[in-house]
Amino acid sequence: MKKIALITAVLFLTGVSLYAGDSSKAEGNFWEKMLTKVNQIIPKKKVDAETSIAGTRGKGQEEGEALYWKGEDTVVSVTEEELEAFKAAVRKALEGERDQAIELFEQFNEQFPKSALRIDAQKAISELKANASKT
Repeated sequence: MKKIALITAVLFLTGVSLYAGDSSKAEGNFWEKMLTKVNQIIPKKKVDAETSIAGTRGKGQEEGEALYWKGEDTVVSVTEEELEAFKAAVRKALEGERDQAIELFEQFNEQFPKSALRIDAQKAISELKANASKT
C-alpha cells in the first residue's frame, strides 16, 4: 500500500513539474485568452444623432461608478480606433516581436488613458517584460 502511495506521489510531482516547466505553453495561453477577449468586443460607433437619458442616482453612489445588474456581464465599450490599436499590439506579441509589442501597448496607454482596455494593456506589458527577462 505504501508503494502505491509513493508511486502515485512521484507521478503527481513529475506531472506538476513538467507542466510548470513549460512556460511557453503558459505564455501562449495568456495571449490566446487576450485575443479571445479582444475579438468579443464590439466597438461603439459614432452616431450623428444626439440622444439624452435622464435618471437619478442614490446619494451614496460616486459619480461615474457603473451600475451593476445582477446576472449581467459588464460590456466593454471602446472605439474602433482603440480596438484596432490594441489588436495591433496583441498581433505583434503573438508574432514574437516583444519590443514592438511593448512599444505599441505603451503608445496605446498614452493615446487612450481612459480606455476600458488600459488594464489589459498594462497586464500585457508586464507579461512581455517578464518573459523577456526569462530568455
